Amino acid sequence: MRLPNRFCVVLVTLGLLAALFVQGCGGGGSAAGGNPPPAGSPLPVADTTAVSVPQSLVATAISTTQANLAWLASTDGGGAGLAGYRVLRGGFEIATTVIASYSDTGRTAGTAYANTVRA
Repeated sequence: MRLPNRFCVVLVTLGLLAALFVQGCGGGGSAAGGNPPPAGSPLPVADTTAVSVPQSLVATAISTTQANLAWLASTDGGGAGLAGYRVLRGGFEIATTVIASYSDTGRTAGTAYANTVRA
């Protein structure tokens, strides 16, 4: 049985408090789940190509408590796309962003910081 996109069935039986949810059926054989692809169609190929490492991280001091970070964007040759960047300070993740820059606030004057960006 093929289900249309965003088909949703909700069944609640008051006496038994039973619930049945069918969601995200896809309606077209997507790799995300749902209905299987039509017979004879090729299976989707997994993206096994890693994105490139962000390059040329530069920190510009804006004040004693803020530094703006910028870097060269990563690229993805595998087709799945870049999900974003993780910004770390001292090895601990402090933020995520989808653009190749971040304003790092909350620093303490006179303290050295090491920032890292991961794609």
